[in-house]
Amino acid sequence: MIQRILEVQESVWGNPSSLHGPGLIAAELLERSRQMIASCLMASSTELVLTSGATESIHLGLLGMARSMQSGRLVISAVEHPAVLAAAQVLKHEGWDVCYWPVDPLGRVKLEDLDLMLAPPTRLVSIIWGQSEVGTIQPIKTIGLACRERGIVFHTDATQVLSQDYCIGLICR
Repeated sequence: MIQRILEVQESVWGNPSSLHGPGLIAAELLERSRQMIASCLMASSTELVLTSGATESIHLGLLGMARSMQSGRLVISAVEHPAVLAAAQVLKHEGWDVCYWPVDPLGRVKLEDLDLMLAPPTRLVSIIWGQSEVGTIQPIKTIGLACRERGIVFHTDATQVLSQDYCIGLICR
């Protein structure tokens, strides 16, 4: 994967928003990449928004979604990335209640608190999938399904998990 990134950086250096030759080549590669990633995620390429990095994506997702809803409670884990913590602080200033889901000694959210954390007025939940400091993988499938059953919007910071080749292979089967 690193080798491919280096090849692209050396040969496809144009701004994909430009109309000159190198820009058009970059735009084509960007669009092909968007379609490939969307296909792996079983989504439409129009549903995939590419950003400059994880922090921008987290803020776009959390702040954008929260601002389209009536305020309520945002639940985040006690081991979230600073980008999620920063977005939560912004939402707190905008009238949201922020609740921290307790974790066990390994940094995994305590599933015995699931009903408590997802009780009203919870409207939005953000749980990091793979914690980069200690390597904990959260039970996001269980949490995501529980949120869906209750009509709660679920967000996950999957940056550390999706960057692993093995996970991309699992998703793209």
